[in-house]
Amino acid sequence: LRDKPDLGSFSAAALDACLRQVMGNASEIAAGSRAEGHVHQLRVGLRRLRTALRALPDLEDISRRIEPALVEVFRLLGELRDRSYVLHKIQPLVEAAGGAPLRVAPGFHEGIDPGERVRSARFQDAVLELLARADSLRQAGGPPARKLLRRRIGKLHEQVLRDGRRFTRLPPERQHRVRKRLKRLRYLSEFAQGVFGKKTEDYLEAIKPMQDVLGQYNDEIMAQHMYQELVGGEPGARFGVEWLRARQKSEAKACRKALAKLKSVRPFWEK
Repeated sequence: LRDKPDLGSFSAAALDACLRQVMGNASEIAAGSRAEGHVHQLRVGLRRLRTALRALPDLEDISRRIEPALVEVFRLLGELRDRSYVLHKIQPLVEAAGGAPLRVAPGFHEGIDPGERVRSARFQDAVLELLARADSLRQAGGPPARKLLRRRIGKLHEQVLRDGRRFTRLPPERQHRVRKRLKRLRYLSEFAQGVFGKKTEDYLEAIKPMQDVLGQYNDEIMAQHMYQELVGGEPGARFGVEWLRARQKSEAKACRKALAKLKSVRPFWEK
């Protein structure tokens, strides 16, 4: 991006960056890959893309049309990722703590083919429409991007800071919303590097550990739900539920402690 880019150029660059990540990994999955790297990177690309659609102006109309197609693929890949995480990350810890091996794999129906969903006309049309919109935004120009980014990033920063102070008192759905806002804060800050330059680096470095801690907490809650679904037909599932539940309080405190550090991080967008 040139110095002090206009909003159209900035929005187009953000969409382009997301679409490169989406298309590269979607093509591998469409060709039959179920590699964890491709699944993870496509999910990240779709999450970044949905952040851009939500945060940037002049995208509301296209977002309404294509969001269902993006969400469908995102959720399916999430099921695949969550199942793999429980089997390969959580279950070994449960067994090391004294739990029994699982006889039935949790979550995700093996008959669902993620490649089929990625190859669908619905998903492909959404990608093509986004490519066209990025080109039209680039031509449209508009006001400087800096002002809008200050407002959007600053609002997210304050929301995460506020809810981080009371994280342990929030219900699970509100805790999950904090994590999603922190992700959006990170992605918008990454997009903003094209506007604010190196000033963003320290901020991004500071919030990454926060995202890691909240991600682990969310994964363990997800795993607890998966084990709960197996209780009754799977002898080892009850131990997994109780073991994860016993960790939840301390994990929530770790999240609050990590988020408290946001208060001392210098906002790069302030003048």
